[in-house]
Amino acid sequence: RAAAFFTQAIQLDPDFAMAYASRATAVFNANNGNPTPAAVADYTHAYALRARVSQRERFYVTAHYDEMVREDPLTAENDYQLWLQTYPRDSVPYINLCGLQRQLGQFAAAGATCAAALRLDPNNLITVEDVANLDLDQRHFAATLRVIQQAPAARGSLSLHAMQYFIALAQDSPAALRQQQAWLQAHPGGASIPRQIGNQQDLAAGRIAALQRQVDASGRGPETEPDRMSLSAADVLVGANAAAIRNANLALRASRDENSVSNAAWVLAAAGDVAGAAAMDRELEQQYGHNGFARLVDIPYARAWLAFARHRPQQTITDLAPTQPYEMGSDAATAPLYLRGLALLALHHPRAAAAAFRKVIAFPLNFLLASPARLGLARAQLMAGDTAAARASYQALLAAWAHADPGLPLIAAARAEAARLR
Repeated sequence: RAAAFFTQAIQLDPDFAMAYASRATAVFNANNGNPTPAAVADYTHAYALRARVSQRERFYVTAHYDEMVREDPLTAENDYQLWLQTYPRDSVPYINLCGLQRQLGQFAAAGATCAAALRLDPNNLITVEDVANLDLDQRHFAATLRVIQQAPAARGSLSLHAMQYFIALAQDSPAALRQQQAWLQAHPGGASIPRQIGNQQDLAAGRIAALQRQVDASGRGPETEPDRMSLSAADVLVGANAAAIRNANLALRASRDENSVSNAAWVLAAAGDVAGAAAMDRELEQQYGHNGFARLVDIPYARAWLAFARHRPQQTITDLAPTQPYEMGSDAATAPLYLRGLALLALHHPRAAAAAFRKVIAFPLNFLLASPARLGLARAQLMAGDTAAARASYQALLAAWAHADPGLPLIAAARAEAARLR
């Protein structure tokens, strides 16, 4: 509804920079935080007109352009810092910097920024969601619930109720689980959330076969692509390489968007299909190399997996260098860090590898990588000569995989390695 009024303002004054920038933000927010081509065009138009605006408006236009069009989070972070230093009572730079720092994994800095954003604008739903997510990222469940419960705007938020469902599941609270499940079932888009969370937990626990049957029975349309791509990642992380390649290629038939291509690139490499991974790497560069996250994380991550598949661990670490500022953030979610741990292990640097794996395990929302990282940690501890620590890590791993499907190669290997330590 807001975008329509900004359109009317542009019709009255085609050189109204803030109308373009504001319409872009309205469209961006209405599209679940994804920059559409129309929003990018509006931010670009506003940026071309930035000489005609006030200082505060120039901060707005420049920061949004750097973040959404140039997709340069570090430059955008600097823009927001200058903006809030100049206008310390303006809530917008705090709100936007809060989300950006969380995406960058700068949890300590984000905590201060998000708290300031919440003080300045306590009823802004975007801020409440970012602050709650920040606490959730660090497994501060009580703080997450406190933020949600104190914000009137939270009552109708699908994502905040999904967080409460996840916490109820993690804390094994049946009453809270039933309450949140009832709310989600009664609201559009909510009914699928428990299933999605449950699927991710099943995949992390090595219970893959049931979801595979469900996805195969659903056909090969675009609606099954996310589940198939998740299956391919789960397959490769437990060593089921043939299934991983099959699922990745079937998912690509349904969609070749940036997420599908980037996921297929690393999955195929990890599964040993070097030729297929190289083709995906070229497609990712050609089709999406101009996009910020693809350029900064997805492409170097895919290339690093390709180097690792070619048995070049030192090249793997070199290829991962651009991802370091982002790997602990909410988008990269420690995936490059896990691969760095594998490469360090291959180079016989067990203590550095163990440090990387511990960070992956500590990250609360990456279901799929936690158990493979525990296996990496156990192997690193064994390589370092710490048999007692390795035995404890194997025990934790086998507890997480206690109800896994039979015959999964990596799980079988982990059980055999643990048995040798008894």
